[in-house]
Amino acid sequence: MKLHIKNLISNLPILIITLVMSFSFAEVSYAVPAVPSSICMIDATVLTVQKVKTNIAGLGYPPREDFYYYAVKLKIQSSSVYQQEGFGSCDNLINLDQDSKLHLMEYDKAPIKAWQKINAKIRFGGDEWFNGYFLSDIKINTIVGHPQPPPVVPPVIPPVVVPPVQQKVTIKSSSEISAMLVEQKQLKAVDDIELSSDEQQYTAIGYHDAKFLFFIPVSVKVELKINAVNGNIEQVKKSWWAFLVR
Repeated sequence: MKLHIKNLISNLPILIITLVMSFSFAEVSYAVPAVPSSICMIDATVLTVQKVKTNIAGLGYPPREDFYYYAVKLKIQSSSVYQQEGFGSCDNLINLDQDSKLHLMEYDKAPIKAWQKINAKIRFGGDEWFNGYFLSDIKINTIVGHPQPPPVVPPVIPPVVVPPVQQKVTIKSSSEISAMLVEQKQLKAVDDIELSSDEQQYTAIGYHDAKFLFFIPVSVKVELKINAVNGNIEQVKKSWWAFLVR
Protein backbone atom coordinates (compact mmCIF):
# COMPACT_ATOMS: atom_id res chain seq x y z
CA MET A 1 0.00 0.00 0.00
CA LYS A 2 2.77 2.42 0.93
CA LEU A 3 4.61 1.49 -2.24
CA HIS A 4 1.55 2.22 -4.38
CA ILE A 5 1.09 5.67 -2.80
CA LYS A 6 4.78 6.41 -3.27
CA ASN A 7 4.57 5.54 -7.01
CA LEU A 8 1.47 7.72 -7.39
CA ILE A 9 3.23 10.71 -5.82
CA SER A 10 6.30 10.25 -7.98
CA ASN A 11 4.13 10.17 -11.18
CA LEU A 12 1.94 13.13 -10.11
CA PRO A 13 3.80 15.77 -12.24
CA ILE A 14 3.35 13.64 -15.36
CA LEU A 15 -0.36 13.22 -14.63
CA ILE A 16 -0.79 16.97 -14.16
CA ILE A 17 1.01 17.76 -17.43
CA THR A 18 -1.07 15.17 -19.25
CA LEU A 19 -4.29 16.63 -17.84
CA VAL A 20 -3.34 20.21 -18.78
CA MET A 21 -2.44 19.17 -22.34
CA SER A 22 -5.77 17.37 -22.65
CA PHE A 23 -7.68 20.53 -21.76
CA SER A 24 -5.52 22.61 -24.05
CA PHE A 25 -6.07 20.40 -27.06
CA ALA A 26 -9.77 20.33 -26.30
CA GLU A 27 -9.92 24.10 -26.88
CA VAL A 28 -7.89 24.05 -30.13
CA SER A 29 -9.97 24.49 -33.31
CA TYR A 30 -8.37 23.01 -36.36
CA ALA A 31 -9.40 24.02 -39.85
CA VAL A 32 -11.36 21.34 -41.64
CA PRO A 33 -10.20 21.00 -45.25
CA ALA A 34 -12.80 21.22 -48.00
CA VAL A 35 -14.03 18.05 -49.65
CA PRO A 36 -11.73 17.30 -52.60
CA SER A 37 -13.25 17.86 -56.02
CA SER A 38 -12.32 17.39 -59.65
CA ILE A 39 -10.03 19.82 -61.43
CA CYS A 40 -11.86 21.24 -64.45
CA MET A 41 -10.56 22.90 -67.59
CA ILE A 42 -12.77 25.83 -68.55
CA ASP A 43 -13.20 28.37 -71.30
CA ALA A 44 -14.73 31.50 -69.84
CA THR A 45 -15.22 35.24 -70.18
CA VAL A 46 -14.01 37.40 -67.30
CA LEU A 47 -16.85 39.60 -66.12
CA THR A 48 -15.24 41.36 -63.14
CA VAL A 49 -11.89 41.32 -61.31
CA GLN A 50 -11.53 42.90 -57.87
CA LYS A 51 -8.68 42.78 -55.37
CA VAL A 52 -10.08 42.12 -51.89
CA LYS A 53 -8.85 41.27 -48.41
CA THR A 54 -9.96 38.36 -46.26
CA ASN A 55 -11.56 38.79 -42.85
CA ILE A 56 -10.31 35.68 -41.06
CA ALA A 57 -7.59 37.08 -38.79
CA GLY A 58 -7.35 35.11 -35.52
CA LEU A 59 -9.55 32.22 -36.68
CA GLY A 60 -8.48 28.58 -36.58
CA TYR A 61 -5.33 27.02 -35.18
CA PRO A 62 -2.71 28.16 -35.68
CA PRO A 63 -4.43 31.58 -35.84
CA ARG A 64 -4.93 32.86 -39.36
CA GLU A 65 -3.82 36.19 -40.75
CA ASP A 66 -5.65 38.28 -43.35
CA PHE A 67 -4.29 38.40 -46.88
CA TYR A 68 -5.23 39.74 -50.29
CA TYR A 69 -6.59 37.78 -53.22
CA TYR A 70 -8.56 38.50 -56.40
CA ALA A 71 -12.30 37.87 -56.54
CA VAL A 72 -13.12 36.95 -60.14
CA LYS A 73 -16.59 36.54 -61.66
CA LEU A 74 -16.63 34.35 -64.77
CA LYS A 75 -19.11 33.43 -67.46
CA ILE A 76 -18.13 29.81 -68.22
CA GLN A 77 -18.82 28.65 -71.78
CA SER A 78 -17.32 25.14 -71.64
CA SER A 79 -15.94 22.82 -68.98
CA SER A 80 -14.21 19.42 -69.06
CA VAL A 81 -12.55 17.15 -66.52
CA TYR A 82 -8.80 17.66 -66.20
CA GLN A 83 -8.30 15.44 -63.15
CA GLN A 84 -11.02 13.36 -61.54
CA GLU A 85 -10.89 13.46 -57.76
CA GLY A 86 -13.61 12.93 -55.17
CA PHE A 87 -17.17 13.70 -56.11
CA GLY A 88 -18.64 16.41 -58.27
CA SER A 89 -18.96 17.15 -61.96
CA CYS A 90 -17.50 19.79 -64.23
CA ASP A 91 -20.67 19.96 -66.29
CA ASN A 92 -22.58 22.01 -63.71
CA LEU A 93 -20.22 24.96 -64.21
CA ILE A 94 -21.36 25.70 -67.77
CA ASN A 95 -23.46 28.82 -68.39
CA LEU A 96 -23.01 30.03 -64.83
CA ASP A 97 -21.82 33.40 -63.61
CA GLN A 98 -19.28 31.71 -61.36
CA ASP A 99 -17.57 33.48 -58.46
CA SER A 100 -13.97 32.30 -58.14
CA LYS A 101 -10.75 33.18 -56.34
CA LEU A 102 -7.27 33.89 -57.64
CA HIS A 103 -4.14 34.02 -55.48
CA LEU A 104 -1.79 36.94 -56.02
CA MET A 105 0.95 34.71 -57.43
CA GLU A 106 -1.43 33.24 -60.01
CA TYR A 107 -2.63 36.73 -60.93
CA ASP A 108 0.95 37.94 -61.42
CA LYS A 109 1.48 35.11 -63.92
CA ALA A 110 -1.48 36.25 -66.02
CA PRO A 111 -2.99 39.63 -65.03
CA ILE A 112 -6.52 39.24 -66.27
CA LYS A 113 -9.02 42.00 -66.91
CA ALA A 114 -12.74 42.23 -67.40
CA TRP A 115 -14.08 41.07 -70.79
CA GLN A 116 -11.10 38.85 -71.60
CA LYS A 117 -11.63 35.30 -72.79
CA ILE A 118 -9.48 32.85 -70.86
CA ASN A 119 -8.65 29.17 -70.62
CA ALA A 120 -7.87 27.99 -67.07
CA LYS A 121 -8.09 25.27 -64.45
CA ILE A 122 -10.66 25.58 -61.68
CA ARG A 123 -11.38 23.45 -58.63
CA PHE A 124 -13.22 23.71 -55.34
CA GLY A 125 -10.84 23.82 -52.37
CA GLY A 126 -9.71 25.61 -49.21
CA ASP A 127 -10.94 25.03 -45.68
CA GLU A 128 -13.77 26.11 -43.43
CA TRP A 129 -12.30 29.63 -43.13
CA PHE A 130 -11.39 30.30 -46.74
CA ASN A 131 -12.85 28.21 -49.51
CA GLY A 132 -14.39 28.37 -52.93
CA TYR A 133 -13.50 27.82 -56.58
CA PHE A 134 -9.81 28.56 -57.18
CA LEU A 135 -8.33 29.45 -60.58
CA SER A 136 -4.89 28.45 -61.82
CA ASP A 137 -2.82 28.03 -65.02
CA ILE A 138 -4.63 30.90 -66.76
CA LYS A 139 -4.12 31.54 -70.46
CA ILE A 140 -5.54 34.74 -71.95
CA ASN A 141 -6.98 34.13 -75.41
CA THR A 142 -8.74 37.26 -76.67
CA ILE A 143 -10.36 40.46 -75.53
CA VAL A 144 -14.02 40.79 -76.24
CA GLY A 145 -15.86 44.06 -76.30
CA HIS A 146 -18.11 45.02 -73.47
CA PRO A 147 -21.67 44.47 -74.68
CA GLN A 148 -23.03 47.84 -75.63
CA PRO A 149 -26.60 48.78 -74.80
CA PRO A 150 -28.82 49.57 -77.76
CA PRO A 151 -28.55 53.16 -78.90
CA VAL A 152 -30.91 55.50 -77.19
CA VAL A 153 -33.27 56.97 -79.72
CA PRO A 154 -34.40 60.38 -78.56
CA PRO A 155 -38.13 60.84 -78.55
CA VAL A 156 -39.59 62.74 -81.46
CA ILE A 157 -40.71 66.06 -80.10
CA PRO A 158 -43.06 67.94 -82.40
CA PRO A 159 -41.90 71.46 -83.14
CA VAL A 160 -43.41 74.11 -80.99
CA VAL A 161 -45.47 76.43 -83.12
CA VAL A 162 -44.94 79.92 -81.85
CA PRO A 163 -47.69 82.23 -82.99
CA PRO A 164 -46.33 85.33 -84.69
CA VAL A 165 -46.07 88.31 -82.46
CA GLN A 166 -48.60 90.81 -83.58
CA GLN A 167 -47.27 94.28 -83.51
CA LYS A 168 -49.47 96.74 -81.76
CA VAL A 169 -51.18 98.94 -84.33
CA THR A 170 -51.69 102.55 -83.44
CA ILE A 171 -54.99 103.90 -84.68
CA LYS A 172 -55.76 107.56 -85.26
CA SER A 173 -58.05 109.33 -82.85
CA SER A 174 -61.48 110.58 -83.89
CA SER A 175 -60.33 114.18 -83.52
CA GLU A 176 -57.43 113.50 -85.90
CA ILE A 177 -59.77 112.00 -88.49
CA SER A 178 -62.26 114.87 -88.14
CA ALA A 179 -59.57 117.50 -88.59
CA MET A 180 -58.18 115.66 -91.61
CA LEU A 181 -61.62 115.51 -93.30
CA VAL A 182 -62.22 119.20 -92.79
CA GLU A 183 -58.69 120.04 -93.96
CA GLN A 184 -59.13 117.97 -97.14
CA LYS A 185 -62.55 119.65 -97.65
CA GLN A 186 -64.29 116.31 -97.62
CA LEU A 187 -66.71 117.75 -95.06
CA LYS A 188 -67.46 121.28 -93.93
CA ALA A 189 -67.89 119.91 -90.46
CA VAL A 190 -68.12 116.47 -88.84
CA ASP A 191 -71.45 116.01 -87.10
CA ASP A 192 -70.83 112.44 -85.90
CA ILE A 193 -67.93 109.97 -85.94
CA GLU A 194 -67.79 106.38 -84.60
CA LEU A 195 -65.10 103.68 -84.43
CA SER A 196 -66.06 100.14 -85.49
CA SER A 197 -66.01 97.27 -82.98
CA ASP A 198 -62.82 95.83 -84.51
CA GLU A 199 -61.20 99.29 -84.29
CA GLN A 200 -60.25 99.20 -87.96
CA GLN A 201 -62.59 101.80 -89.43
CA TYR A 202 -64.27 105.12 -88.62
CA THR A 203 -67.71 106.13 -89.87
CA ALA A 204 -67.99 109.91 -90.17
CA ILE A 205 -71.18 111.85 -91.07
CA GLY A 206 -71.26 115.47 -92.04
CA TYR A 207 -72.09 118.02 -94.73
CA HIS A 208 -70.21 119.85 -97.41
CA ASP A 209 -71.21 122.83 -99.54
CA ALA A 210 -72.21 122.33 -103.14
CA LYS A 211 -74.33 123.98 -105.88
CA PHE A 212 -77.49 122.35 -107.06
CA LEU A 213 -77.82 122.54 -110.84
CA PHE A 214 -74.51 124.29 -110.78
CA PHE A 215 -75.77 127.59 -109.32
CA ILE A 216 -78.08 127.03 -106.29
CA PRO A 217 -76.04 126.75 -103.00
CA VAL A 218 -76.97 123.67 -100.92
CA SER A 219 -75.50 121.49 -98.15
CA VAL A 220 -75.11 117.83 -99.09
CA LYS A 221 -75.09 115.08 -96.42
CA VAL A 222 -72.13 112.71 -96.79
CA GLU A 223 -71.20 109.47 -94.97
CA LEU A 224 -67.55 108.42 -95.14
CA LYS A 225 -65.74 105.16 -94.18
CA ILE A 226 -62.16 105.96 -93.15
CA ASN A 227 -59.28 103.57 -92.35
CA ALA A 228 -58.55 104.08 -88.66
CA VAL A 229 -54.84 103.35 -89.07
CA ASN A 230 -53.73 105.33 -92.09
CA GLY A 231 -56.69 107.73 -92.51
CA ASN A 232 -57.49 106.71 -96.10
CA ILE A 233 -61.09 107.18 -97.25
CA GLU A 234 -62.39 103.73 -98.18
CA GLN A 235 -66.07 104.45 -99.00
CA VAL A 236 -68.26 107.51 -99.72
CA LYS A 237 -72.08 107.57 -99.47
CA LYS A 238 -74.15 110.59 -100.64
CA SER A 239 -77.82 111.37 -101.26
CA TRP A 240 -79.29 109.93 -104.46
CA TRP A 241 -79.53 113.34 -106.08
CA ALA A 242 -75.93 114.16 -105.37
CA PHE A 243 -75.13 113.75 -109.08
CA LEU A 244 -77.03 117.00 -109.67
CA VAL A 245 -74.71 119.06 -107.53
CA ARG A 246 -71.14 120.20 -107.88
